[in-house]
Amino acid sequence: QSKKILELPEWLKSSPKVTFEDLDFDVYDVSAKYKAPYLLIVANSNGSFKNVKSLRDLTKAHITKLESIRTKGKSLFKESKQVDEKYARVFVKYPSDFHRFHIHITSIDFNDGLAENMHLLSKIINHLNITFPEESKQVEEANQTSQLATENQGGPKSGNIQKEEEKEAQQVDSLEQGYYQRVQ
Repeated sequence: QSKKILELPEWLKSSPKVTFEDLDFDVYDVSAKYKAPYLLIVANSNGSFKNVKSLRDLTKAHITKLESIRTKGKSLFKESKQVDEKYARVFVKYPSDFHRFHIHITSIDFNDGLAENMHLLSKIINHLNITFPEESKQVEEANQTSQLATENQGGPKSGNIQKEEEKEAQQVDSLEQGYYQRVQ
C-alpha cells in the first residue's frame, strides 16, 4: 500500500490536536472547518488500527477497542465541547474522506449532508457481533472468569453490551427524529 494514500489531508494536519488517552488514535478538533462542535478520532500510523482504512476492514478483534474509543470519545466531546454525551453522535463515514480509519463525533443537531454515508459506531459494533457470533463465543469463553460468570448469570456479556448499544442507537435515532421535526 502506498504511504501517500494513508497520509492525512492537509486541512486535518493543520487542525489542533486534542489530548487523548489512547495511544492508537489521535484526536483533531475540526470545529473551525465545520463551524460546529466536531472531533475526528484518527488511527495513527503505529497503532493496532494502522492497517484499517475503512469500516470494511473491521473485524471482531476490533470491537473492544471500538467500544473503548466510543466511550472515551463521548466523554472527551462532553469535556471539550460542553455537549452532553446523550447528544453526541459517534459515527464512521463510508465511503470515507481519506484512507485512514477515523471516527467522527458531532452533536446530533449538526447536519452537513452526512446522513447518506454515516454509520453509527454503536450499529457497527452490533453488526460485528452479529457477523462473527462463533468467534465472539470463543473469545468470551476464553476470557470468562468465575466473577464474570456470577455477574452475567442472565447471559453472556456481549449480549448485555449489545442491548446497551441498541438502546443508545434507539435513543440517538429518537433524538435525531425529534430534532428534525422541530427544524421542519
